Amino acid sequence: MLDEDIMIFCPIHNYEIVFLDIHEGIPLGERACCKGCCNIKKAYNIKEAKNKINSQRLLETQIINTNIDKIMEEMNFIEKKIKSFYKEIQVVFNEVFLSIENQKIQLQSQANIENEIKIKSLSDLQNLALMICQLENNQNNNLFQFKQLDMSAYLTNLQNKLEKVQNIVDQYMTTIKATKIDSEQQIVFRNNYQVIQTYQMDKWIDPILFQQDNNKAIICDCSGIMEINFENSKFINQRLIQINNITGICFEANLNLMIIASQDALISIWQKENQNWHLRSQYKGHSQSINKIIINESKSQVISAGLDHKIVIWNRKELKLEKQISLKEHKKSVTSLAWNYSGEYFASGSADKSIIIWKSNNGQWSLHQQISDKHQELISDIVFDDYDNIYTAAENVYVWKLDNSKNYIFYLKIQTQNQVKKLFYNKNHQYLIILQKTIEIWKIVKDQIVHKQSINGEYYNQAISINGQFILAQKYKNQELELFELKQL
Repeated sequence: MLDEDIMIFCPIHNYEIVFLDIHEGIPLGERACCKGCCNIKKAYNIKEAKNKINSQRLLETQIINTNIDKIMEEMNFIEKKIKSFYKEIQVVFNEVFLSIENQKIQLQSQANIENEIKIKSLSDLQNLALMICQLENNQNNNLFQFKQLDMSAYLTNLQNKLEKVQNIVDQYMTTIKATKIDSEQQIVFRNNYQVIQTYQMDKWIDPILFQQDNNKAIICDCSGIMEINFENSKFINQRLIQINNITGICFEANLNLMIIASQDALISIWQKENQNWHLRSQYKGHSQSINKIIINESKSQVISAGLDHKIVIWNRKELKLEKQISLKEHKKSVTSLAWNYSGEYFASGSADKSIIIWKSNNGQWSLHQQISDKHQELISDIVFDDYDNIYTAAENVYVWKLDNSKNYIFYLKIQTQNQVKKLFYNKNHQYLIILQKTIEIWKIVKDQIVHKQSINGEYYNQAISINGQFILAQKYKNQELELFELKQL
């Protein structure tokens, strides 16, 4: 039955229609079937079909209504800000107009001073004597100059008031621009990350790194490096290398070469041979712990950043590294590094709250731009997207765009509830993932950034697979690993 009160019968066999044929390519007129229909290729229960479609429509309606509520909230916010802006700007303009009117009155009063000296009393004679004295000593010229300086001071004051207007405009423009984060919430996201597996750990892991095989990840704990395989709905882990105090790790594309950074300021190169990993060489370019290490295979270069304020550029030849240069522009510990997608730039962030963009010139790196006037806390992470926008993390996430002169300018701020620990960008889905306590997932849509999903809880660390299908995260509460998969709603 299609409904409690209606039964629909097959026009050929006169039996009640009880099945739907959902096989691909079946003509529309042959999809409703009774028990006498013999050519059913893929039968589906009518009641189940109704429930599934109704559930999907209900979910879509809920998502759309939620998005409409968010858009209305943003519109009300914009309206409130514009009204506030109007009042504030009106006050300043009234001050400007009043200042101009007062100055006009003052100038008119000076223009009405009598030019001819008249002597009608002893006091007039005494004043005449004083004016002659001043004239003989050039003091009248000084007085005229003083009036000119007064006018100059007025113009300076007027300029300051107009700059105040400009500052108010800039402030409100920045606020309104920030609402663009939610301006495309009408997009209905039909997929979200959902937990599919969990695995109990007994140690904190950092870093986590997915391999090209998206069903495998490399994790590092205080004892060394493990590989986790979750291809068959089970976590299977294998210890690869015993090494203490790892701070960073990167792989060559073929996964046969591993470069490891550690707290003892050493960089180690390991090679995979006959399914086992072997130490091939070690290097020391820092005097203190290495905080971050990245590899650029197209340029055969490795970059390391340390607690000693230094960035070291290494040239790589097969299993060996050769130190090219140390960059010492940061004043405190260098906490983050990131390549852009072309490899022509890399960016560094520091505990000195500054960001530096470095540019390559035939393999030689030089400072291209330094930004130090935005973040109030140390820069915890940096990522580029494939449009060459930069995202920097500290107390909030700032987004930077290239201007026509190839310098980065502030675009907008993504407000976060807590200090940001890490950033991830996935090119396949154009997702920006922000790890604070929660995991916040944003979608880059054209020139906008749209919030997609919040994964609630308190997470210590995470990583996203190269294809964007999986997120692996460790919880604070019990060190448990959770594996999320991107699934259709």
